[in-house]
Amino acid sequence: MEQESPNRATRLRLKQLLTVRAAGNQQVLGRLVDISLTGMMLISGEALPVDQEYLLEIRPADNQEAAALTLTAVSVWCRNNPNNLSHYGIGFRFSNTTADTVTLLEKLMQNPGIAH
Repeated sequence: MEQESPNRATRLRLKQLLTVRAAGNQQVLGRLVDISLTGMMLISGEALPVDQEYLLEIRPADNQEAAALTLTAVSVWCRNNPNNLSHYGIGFRFSNTTADTVTLLEKLMQNPGIAH
């Protein structure tokens, strides 16, 4: 787990790949790399615009029939990976989170098969 700074929520790296889709059109945006209660980072083959709001669906990559966790998030940064120029890291900050959403995020983060 990464060390927590005063302004940053604890982030967990994922062991299992989770697909992130745009909820409206089901376009795969990328694979979730890490997650916190306030945001997440994904790896994508395409750059995404910054300061854009997305309705995101997160589900296991190997089970697209599984129930999705749906979140509203704003893209806050997008950087090309210097070690692999065909990949972009994209940071999102969750918006409009409810107590139910936080509970679902906590369950996801506590799942030993997904996060570590």
